[in-house]
Amino acid sequence: MIKVREATEDDNWALIELQRKCPMGTRLALRLNGSPDFFARSRAYEDWHVLVATEDEKIVGSAAYTRKEAVIDGELVETVYEYGFIVDPERRRRGIASMLQGQIEESVRTDVDLLHLNITADNLPSINLFTKLGFERVKECRACMLMAYRRHRPVDDLHIRNMTQADVSDVVNMLNDFYRDHVFYRTLTAEAFLRRYRGLPHFDLQNIWVYDDGGVKACLGYWDYNKVMRFAVERYMWRWRILRPILEVVGIFAEVPRIPKQGEQISNWYLTPIACRDPKGLTSLLKHLLNKALEENVDFVSVPLDLGSPLTAILSIFRRYEGEFGWYMKSLGQRPIPDLLDKRLYIDVADI
Repeated sequence: MIKVREATEDDNWALIELQRKCPMGTRLALRLNGSPDFFARSRAYEDWHVLVATEDEKIVGSAAYTRKEAVIDGELVETVYEYGFIVDPERRRRGIASMLQGQIEESVRTDVDLLHLNITADNLPSINLFTKLGFERVKECRACMLMAYRRHRPVDDLHIRNMTQADVSDVVNMLNDFYRDHVFYRTLTAEAFLRRYRGLPHFDLQNIWVYDDGGVKACLGYWDYNKVMRFAVERYMWRWRILRPILEVVGIFAEVPRIPKQGEQISNWYLTPIACRDPKGLTSLLKHLLNKALEENVDFVSVPLDLGSPLTAILSIFRRYEGEFGWYMKSLGQRPIPDLLDKRLYIDVADI
């Protein structure tokens, strides 16, 4: 008999082993490894829960959720973001994911208006499952992964420096202005900003830079996500299989992106925070960061985007890989699912 309960720290290594058995993605499948701390991803949130499904005391599935207050159409709405659904491949098609979903809904139904999650565009089994469970796709999004494979020149290093305590208020005001019209974005205070970034596992405030040209014109930080989760290539799409031997030959004579072999690890930094008053300043910060990533053998620096994000045009000048995913919502009460077709969506990197 399958039972669902709250996970404990004692479940850590069993969950890591289950995670290794459940590659993420279809065309590009990545094997996840959250050791030594499976719960590190969840620790990015203030109010989080990890559930496990067990059969004969063995963990055969897991899912997680966090409560979030989100601004939708100018109102503060109680939401739950769901993530980390995994089921033992030998026990799929037995309703385990549906049982985990049912437990989440039972736990939050009395005080939450909306549930939401994201699913990669090619993950048809998950799309079908959550659609049957009442979720609707509300937005098409993209993971923009900038490739760190060559030095970028010129970089206006004279105007780039680390953020200081004195910059926090200016950076917060810039973030609030930049994302003010984005659904889900909550206006920050300096205290909330510092609490947020000090709370991200393995994030260092020294990793936030500003572009200062008579005042702070752009900010950019990076979260070394390799310390939270490591990804290894399980399999990749046919295009990468064709390109890889070609790029190996071309790479003898020129700087080209690296396509990892099956089984090799992909290293990734997430871009956060990211905003600007001057796109040229943010472009310089991105070049500066990509040069640093190259020096430290990082493959990608990534940011999730709504397709209508003002960042899209700025990032378009860089060589990148783009992965599509959809944002899905379900209403638990009287509040209808919002129409986000013509609105911008703010995506927290911790949610990806």
